[in-house]
Amino acid sequence: MKVSIQHLLTLPSAVIPSEVPLKDRILNSSAPLPASQDGDATIFHSHGGGGSFTGNGHHRSKSQNASNVSFSSNQQKRDVTIEVLDVHPSEPVLCFVSYSTDDPTSLAISTGDHHQPVSDTNSQNKTHRQMIVVQNYIHNKIVDQISLLSIVNTWVSDISGNNSVIDQKVRQTCLDLGKIVSVQFMDQQVLFYHTGRSVCIQQDSQPMPYMIVQFSQSILLYWHRTCVRKGNSSVVEINQVKLNNTIPTSKPIPILSINLLAIGCSDGAMRFYSICDKKIVKSVRGPNGKLDPVVGIVAVHPSVLNSNTVTSSSSSSSSSSSSSSSSSALGNMETIQIATICASGTAYIWELQVSFQASGKVDSFKIRSPLVKLELYRAMKQHLSFSSKTMDKFKVKFDSDRSLLYWTIQSGTNGKTHLLVWDWDQEAIEKTSRKKSSKNSNAAAKNPVETPLYRPSNIIELPVLEDGHHPLFTNVVAGIVHPSFSNFSVMILVVSDKGDMYIVGGQRKDGHKKDVPMEEGVVYYKFILSSLKKSANSKALGFLRSTDNGKLKISLATVSRSRPDFIILNTNMGLLVMNLMLDEETLVTGSHHISFPFGRGNGLVTVQDSHIYASIIVDDRNGSNQNGKIEHDNRRLVYDSPPPLHKTVEFQSRPVRMPPRILPSPSGNFLCLFWHQENRYEILHVESLIDSLRKSHKDTDESRLSPAVDSGFDVLSFAWVGDEDVFALLCPPELTKNVNNQIIKKKAVLEVVSSPLTGKRVENDEKTANDPEKFKPTVELKMLIGVNADAAVFNSSVAAATAKHLGSINLRGRHPPSFLFGGPVLCVRSVSQDEDTLQKDGMSHFYCLPLKATNNIASSYISIGPAFPYPDYVVWDDDGLLCAIIVERRIAIYKAQAPNFTLCGTAYLGTVHEIDANVQSAKFIFGVLYCTTEKSIQCIFLGDVESDAMICETDTFILATSYATTPPVSQHSIYPTVQQVSLMWPCILGYNQGSLVVSSTNGVHRISLGSPLYRIGILLSAGKIPQALKW
Repeated sequence: MKVSIQHLLTLPSAVIPSEVPLKDRILNSSAPLPASQDGDATIFHSHGGGGSFTGNGHHRSKSQNASNVSFSSNQQKRDVTIEVLDVHPSEPVLCFVSYSTDDPTSLAISTGDHHQPVSDTNSQNKTHRQMIVVQNYIHNKIVDQISLLSIVNTWVSDISGNNSVIDQKVRQTCLDLGKIVSVQFMDQQVLFYHTGRSVCIQQDSQPMPYMIVQFSQSILLYWHRTCVRKGNSSVVEINQVKLNNTIPTSKPIPILSINLLAIGCSDGAMRFYSICDKKIVKSVRGPNGKLDPVVGIVAVHPSVLNSNTVTSSSSSSSSSSSSSSSSSALGNMETIQIATICASGTAYIWELQVSFQASGKVDSFKIRSPLVKLELYRAMKQHLSFSSKTMDKFKVKFDSDRSLLYWTIQSGTNGKTHLLVWDWDQEAIEKTSRKKSSKNSNAAAKNPVETPLYRPSNIIELPVLEDGHHPLFTNVVAGIVHPSFSNFSVMILVVSDKGDMYIVGGQRKDGHKKDVPMEEGVVYYKFILSSLKKSANSKALGFLRSTDNGKLKISLATVSRSRPDFIILNTNMGLLVMNLMLDEETLVTGSHHISFPFGRGNGLVTVQDSHIYASIIVDDRNGSNQNGKIEHDNRRLVYDSPPPLHKTVEFQSRPVRMPPRILPSPSGNFLCLFWHQENRYEILHVESLIDSLRKSHKDTDESRLSPAVDSGFDVLSFAWVGDEDVFALLCPPELTKNVNNQIIKKKAVLEVVSSPLTGKRVENDEKTANDPEKFKPTVELKMLIGVNADAAVFNSSVAAATAKHLGSINLRGRHPPSFLFGGPVLCVRSVSQDEDTLQKDGMSHFYCLPLKATNNIASSYISIGPAFPYPDYVVWDDDGLLCAIIVERRIAIYKAQAPNFTLCGTAYLGTVHEIDANVQSAKFIFGVLYCTTEKSIQCIFLGDVESDAMICETDTFILATSYATTPPVSQHSIYPTVQQVSLMWPCILGYNQGSLVVSSTNGVHRISLGSPLYRIGILLSAGKIPQALKW
């Protein structure tokens, strides 16, 4: 586990000119307005008392800002308190509320559980100084600063119609509003992450983004200075009068449109405010009545209008310009489910059906009675005791990608923190809800039936940290997603108040038993912040050491929903942005799934813990060629991987085994399971794996070949070479030196959890010390040789092939090899890093067997072609003609004719929204290069590569991205609309029924290639010119 300090965010100083649109000031792009946090509903309440609660306590902190890039000692003397912090779910921006003062002790700090105000005089003096700051946390630049005075000034001016309002009136209004308790941005991207809705409509009718500023008694909706709402005020107030004389107690969330907001109220009701209707259009109260305030609202099921209907909806709006057609397209009923979290620890699940008019007004609104309920304390009664005098804290988060609901609770009695997980099985919820319907039919009207209980599937107790303290719930981020994590695990980020980080894991479980057993979370990774003495910027660390006698205190940890590898810590010296890198070098190639030809369709190999399953991809029966998660049919267990016996007992006792990367051989006969965290590989025979899919259990031939072919450990990297089932292994150096400069013989690679270097000490003689090759990793070759099938009939334990050792390759260059890329020729990336500056330097070389070589042995391999700067990714097409080399965001495609490499063209990786795009996968399929980044999928069409021209033309298209899509300029445009999908770290697998199949952290998905432009490009690249002419 590696963690690096990215930034100590700079202080807001001068206000950016208002004439520049905010969306154009998000760096390096015309990105949409930044928006709200990752969707958590954080609640603080007193169990049993019901009187003390706050619905918007998430992301509250105090800090003093600094920067590791543009550090200014004069700037740091200015004290700034951050009271509210929100992170945009998609853009690399955050917003926080702050104000400056000369005396930091006079500030009212909003802590995790309650406000700590100072004197009333100081509170009144500082209310009008509140400022909302929008900041890019990757480039460490302030995007915008909006003072509360300017918002109120705009509001009062709109009401009075006079721009020269009295300053005293504005200040008095600020005092009446009080402190800002929540701020969030609202745009189409936030709507997508809340409800799954992504509809491309005409640009002139797109709703404008706005900001939600919430106070203790009311809510202001503020449209930015650059957003001109014709005939409407730039500020809309949702006050107690509009909320039926109640106060808002939860953060508003969008319901199917950013023009419709759901707000929890203090009287136990949930009210829906329509911006276009300018009123509350619907109100419903929970079964607990007026004494149980709604302190959180979370969308728990993506809208029915998801990616499967985006295409039809967008085409409908673009194919007709009449208002009647638009009304018809927007007037359909859409369904969504939301959860209202009450102060008592009970959550109710509601189903809403809403239709909108073309103007954006609500046309129809229906709400069913609660389907089911979730009860926190009933689930925890066997595991935790509570005191009515203490305050328990909890927060709720829903992961729509994995269909999991996380409920984190910290007990005020003993400080323990627990995580309850609900597996959101829609069929199980409907089945549970039907029990209530059957009871209602038999019960009298005067005896209402209680809402059925939906039980959790997991209860995980977070372990005590190394300092002996329980983790604070504000420093716990549930449901961390990363490509090195299994989809069948529950991973939790825990940060101690000193800044040490832990990744705690548990097993994801199905089913909803009456008594759910509690399991203790296991630490998979840990990182000690003090180890950053060399890897961080010296100015940042210098300020770290001078803050509070060198002691760093963390009050809040949060992440972006779309970029959970960036961790934002609210500290006693500012906002600290850190980049979490897990197994950075070993996750470059391969995926967690692999597809293979099966009959007329495709099969799929997946890994769950130590179990390897084979299944058949269910065809799209509708033939609509649309996006969606791929269903599996006839899933069979085909292989059980043995445990990593070379690891420690603690490692083997983990509840979930981290999944391997699956690397298929060029011949298609074998695949490699590279367990990167175990530094272990296994090679399996594909035909033996899928043999059980062709036969029933009764007809399975017991004498079939064993799937396991070869395995080994102490391997740093794996790559297939050529098409004769040859593979290369990167092995660790034979000798190494410890901190005392003593030479030791390394027994095995280091454990995942940090541990001291172990090994057998050897004599430090002059001959050994002067042999540099023994201190470098080596590249070894092996070849798989098939066995006679007739011989295997006599012994079912005989493997389908045996591995023959071919020796070690003689490498070029002075840098040690660090990674292997497979293909027709082997690419060895060699990198060295300076211990003092941590700067990297290196090259990459290609190796292959000469054409006249008589023996296929490693010593015969020679270096060919030029040496390249060390790449991030190297991929070849099936014919071995085209080679794509990716370095950071630049893609260079070469035509390889050994020993020459001719540049064909270049392209740019990722979208304009991605400031720090990194390649995740790349694959040639029938002449088309498909590439993925953390949040986007693109294709590159090449020109005539057969011509003698040095450079051929390339056309690049973004197929899908997690960002809000932009509609075409004209309804007759031939350019396809970019599809908005929620995929993180996707990997290209292949084709299926004219769609692109990708593997992601939450399963296997189908990306539509139905656009005529895509079809023409694919056919031309495959040499199917007559078929392309038909389009």
